[in-house]
Amino acid sequence: MKLINRIVFLLIIQQFSVNICIAQKVDSIVNMEIRKALSFNPQANSLRSDVGLADTVFNNLYKNYSGPLREELLMHFLLQDVESFNYRNWLGITYNYINEPENRRVLNRLIIARKPGQKAIEMQLVDTSGKQFTMNDFIGKVVVVETWFIGCPPCEALSKTIKPIADSLTRLRRDIVFISLNAQDSLLEWKGAISERGKFYSPSSQHFKVLNEQDFMDTYRYAGHPHLMIFDKNGKLISSNAPRPHVQNARNRASFMSLIDEALAYIPRQEK
Repeated sequence: MKLINRIVFLLIIQQFSVNICIAQKVDSIVNMEIRKALSFNPQANSLRSDVGLADTVFNNLYKNYSGPLREELLMHFLLQDVESFNYRNWLGITYNYINEPENRRVLNRLIIARKPGQKAIEMQLVDTSGKQFTMNDFIGKVVVVETWFIGCPPCEALSKTIKPIADSLTRLRRDIVFISLNAQDSLLEWKGAISERGKFYSPSSQHFKVLNEQDFMDTYRYAGHPHLMIFDKNGKLISSNAPRPHVQNARNRASFMSLIDEALAYIPRQEK
């Protein structure tokens, strides 16, 4: 019995080691393809800086690899915080090459969560006074959600970019709200960061902490912060991964503003 138990234990350890080696190989290949794509645009420091490069990486992974390795490479890439106008197409392509049940389950959740028209999950939000809100409290308004945490330089950069857009739109219209959503910091740290001298102060945004962050991240499957999402006036998803509208990236900015204009022009249908 002891011998059998030892053999079983060694087999488990061996399989565990094999899984680690596969994971390392997958991570190494994806990072190599990302570096290769970034070399085509010296000004881009990430795939977020040039959304076209993300398409290049996906196409290389899809076309240059095969079998179980391609399955793991595509899943690994899809679960990173990448942006592309073709993300939904990626999901459809990948689905045809998924055999592992767990990968298929994750991919199904991705497809559902990213599909425009899906009802927003019940985000548990709390403001600085302790009052709780959900997305249902903003029915009738377009909602732009921006996530962040303290000590995140990209979060600070996005916050500065969003501020003038929020100022302009909320001054002109009452049917749009910008939600500044803190996910990781303590209550005291958060309140300091959104005070008038704080780096994330924005008088045109409504500031909340999300209490069920893991549910939020698991549903919309994004890898980290900052993150932008847009919901229509019925509380339904327009974009689960909206382009970051930095001034220096005209394509991203135009795409983001187009999504906002489309949402504002939409006349919500009365739910039965």
